[in-house]
Amino acid sequence: MAADDSSATASKPPRLRHLYRIVARSQADAPFTGEHCRQGGRWSTPGVHLAYASASPGGALLEHLAHGGGASRRPMVLVCARLPATRWPVLSSPPAGWRARPYSRRIRAVGDRWIESAESLLLLVPSALIEEEWNVLINPEHPQFRRLEVQAIRAVVIDPRLRSSRG
Repeated sequence: MAADDSSATASKPPRLRHLYRIVARSQADAPFTGEHCRQGGRWSTPGVHLAYASASPGGALLEHLAHGGGASRRPMVLVCARLPATRWPVLSSPPAGWRARPYSRRIRAVGDRWIESAESLLLLVPSALIEEEWNVLINPEHPQFRRLEVQAIRAVVIDPRLRSSRG
């Protein structure tokens, strides 16, 4: 499917039981706290306390590479966390222009409002990189945050072909 700027997403969100994030080994003790995400992102303005993760290990790798992680020579790990069994809210129809870069204030305000509402621990949002992937916004201030249970931390070795622009 071609990536366009439509507000509809192509895939049904998963029944999320785990989430994934690639971080520097030195950050593995607190991968979902948002302490290393305060610079803002697509769904949040700088200073808003939230963390980003992915619904799959492959999605976590794509996001890591897209944000310059492929150039890093630091030891990295994939952290997998188990979630409480519940249905999580989904942003299945993001606003027009949500894929645009630089990130717009209007799109960042969506995540900011969600954090401010404190209505849920997680919010599933579509990946701008591939329509079949889902990212996860995490509210570290939510009362259910302590129920995120890290289940695995594995070393990540990034294939050198992914570090090169030639592939």
